[in-house]
Amino acid sequence: MSIKNNRITNGNVYVDGASFLGKVEECDLGVIKTKYTDHKVLGMIGTLELPAGIDKITGKFKWNSFYREVWDKIANPYAMRQIQVRGNVEEWSTTGRNSQLPIVTIAIGTFKDVPMGKWKQHDNVEFESEFNIVACKQIFNGDVKVEYDALANIYKVNGVDVFADYHINTGA
Repeated sequence: MSIKNNRITNGNVYVDGASFLGKVEECDLGVIKTKYTDHKVLGMIGTLELPAGIDKITGKFKWNSFYREVWDKIANPYAMRQIQVRGNVEEWSTTGRNSQLPIVTIAIGTFKDVPMGKWKQHDNVEFESEFNIVACKQIFNGDVKVEYDALANIYKVNGVDVFADYHINTGA
């Protein structure tokens, strides 16, 4: 039996549909993180944590230089921007690369800051900015794996609404 491994080693970033190929050194699209609250009541010998919702999501971008078209997009903290990161998932085994499939992550939100740069003699100036994500979706080979939208109260995993009963029960 052969072990199969997947790798993603590169990608491209789009802001509002415009390609920023070669301008982003690194991007971190954050983590969908469940918020937990302690549950402790009389009669229980222990305390446990139970899910209580989804925490805020923050991403980061490291631009490899100053680009006017980037700053035109990120300078207004009240303008929602759509970030799209497209990658290539390679599946490897002992027989070599077996397949290449697309992965696309879409995030919508606002930039939290406008970087002025980290300057150091003889080094390229670094520009990092944070991105406040209010909605995101990750699509692998055409299938939506996870979808989250804080303003629309959506959280789906493989197309299944995780909060379906909550929506029915609360009328939300």
